[in-house]
Amino acid sequence: MDRVLRLNKPKEPETRERRPPSRMLNPARKVASTDNIVACNLHFESFSDHRVEFYLDFLRKVAEVMRIPCSGTIGLPTHVQRWTVNKSPFVHKGAQENFARLRVKRMLQIKDTHPDTLRAFLAYIEDNMPAGVSMRTHQFEYQTLQDASREAEEVKAAAIKRDAQALQHALTDPKSKAAQANPLQQASPRDVRAIAEQLVAQMRKNPTSDIDQVAREIIRSVRPDAVPPVPAAPQAPKAAKEPSTKATPTKRK
Repeated sequence: MDRVLRLNKPKEPETRERRPPSRMLNPARKVASTDNIVACNLHFESFSDHRVEFYLDFLRKVAEVMRIPCSGTIGLPTHVQRWTVNKSPFVHKGAQENFARLRVKRMLQIKDTHPDTLRAFLAYIEDNMPAGVSMRTHQFEYQTLQDASREAEEVKAAAIKRDAQALQHALTDPKSKAAQANPLQQASPRDVRAIAEQLVAQMRKNPTSDIDQVAREIIRSVRPDAVPPVPAAPQAPKAAKEPSTKATPTKRK
């Protein structure tokens, strides 16, 4: 009997520990910015406002996990397109219907992020971008003054080398005017480099000048024996005066 009573005794409800709510359901927390230096601007466009808002919330949570300082949603002006279409034939002009299409624009700002971390973040969000949302990124890279000056010198040296190669090609090309005047096949690389540097400096001072004439003058100054002086154009001989055949009137008596 006791056994039967024990079997028929209602079971006590099991006490289970309630799990905390999912972290993804909570709003994203902002990571504090230290230097407030902008690293990237993310521009988003979509015809559906709820899609772009959902995607931006996902991006803010990804930035929180990666410890990236991310701003809140920055609203941009909405682009509106409107059309008016006739409902019936042209006789019923008053029967018209209007349509509008709204292009929603939003922006996020990423600050104080290393370029490698930023590239990983952009690659991840591009892989998980939903349909109907487009993204455009404006990235900013900062460097020291020494690195900038070194890169400027490298660019300048590359430009001089490129101009020297172009000048050497122009001087050795039989179709060019400079080569027809006097090609410099026997010129040394040092002379060609000096000619190219002077040519680049002269063309920067006066871009509208004739490059062939400037090249001839520079070549003549560097190598006087390379370009002979341009002979003067022969003048046409003066025509001899023909005797006048004009008849003189005679007086009649």
